[in-house]
Amino acid sequence: MKSTDLSTLRLVHWYDRYFILTGQQSIRFLNSSNREEVRDVFFMSKILVDGDLYQLEEVQD
Repeated sequence: MKSTDLSTLRLVHWYDRYFILTGQQSIRFLNSSNREEVRDVFFMSKILVDGDLYQLEEVQD
């Protein structure tokens, strides 16, 4: 399981239509002794923003 600290999220324009999303997450995992541990990690994701791929959802009445 993971949870993201929303106050650490940063979205930065990289180039062209690409952005970099960074932040910190707490992840829970089993160590080599099969004991649960929690670790805070830094993450980075590259995001492509492409309006041509956007499809409107139909409104349900």
